[in-house]
Amino acid sequence: MTKIHQAIPTRLLVFDVAVQKIGLQELSEPGKHDQEIISFAKDIGHAWVSDDELAWCASFFGSCMKSAGMQYLRTLRARDYAGFGKSVKYDPATGEGILPGHGLVFTRGANPLYGHLAFACSCRKGIAYVLGGNQSNQVNVSPYKLSRLIYAFEPEIRVEEK
Repeated sequence: MTKIHQAIPTRLLVFDVAVQKIGLQELSEPGKHDQEIISFAKDIGHAWVSDDELAWCASFFGSCMKSAGMQYLRTLRARDYAGFGKSVKYDPATGEGILPGHGLVFTRGANPLYGHLAFACSCRKGIAYVLGGNQSNQVNVSPYKLSRLIYAFEPEIRVEEK
């Protein structure tokens, strides 16, 4: 890592990787699947994934983390990131304390196994604006209610084994 990279918060290194994917989306033609979306799952150890119909927010997140040299989980489940990284304290009403590039884990429906995982962009008036995959079947910035947020964390540099 260069001295310039050492001066940049780790959360912005991975955020930069994710921003470059904005606009990537599932193919609308029946039976056709976007190979880059499929590659996110393969990149984090799920070679069996062969289509983009599987919920892919966690594979997008993990692939971005891996590409940026951050610690990541080899999981396809967003909620597995609850408790990951360095926890961030935040105001649940305003989102104060959440910064661009922080990882955010949200609820999704009533099932406690389901969730959504994305990178924070900004927060205001009870809404977190997040950059993530599989948001309306694409990579984009979308609003999520802060009341659904269950965990916020700071991405950390991956420690290479010797």
